Amino acid sequence: MSPELLRTFRVTRKMTQAELANKLGCSTQMIALIERQERRFTERMANRFMIAFNLDEKKLQELRKLREAIVFDE
Repeated sequence: MSPELLRTFRVTRKMTQAELANKLGCSTQMIALIERQERRFTERMANRFMIAFNLDEKKLQELRKLREAIVFDE
């Protein structure tokens, strides 16, 4: 999962970094670092994310497509 997708998911769910961190069992600082691409979104964190939000690979693919659809030229 990319940092951009993580942030998009969080923002569309109207969650703060602290709320997401609490849901994933990590620090707010970790979420901030991942979103700024200063830390990797590890496989372990991805698994926590998928479990916390009841996601499977198909749902993740749908999220990626939605992310691509809402990204405008920057």
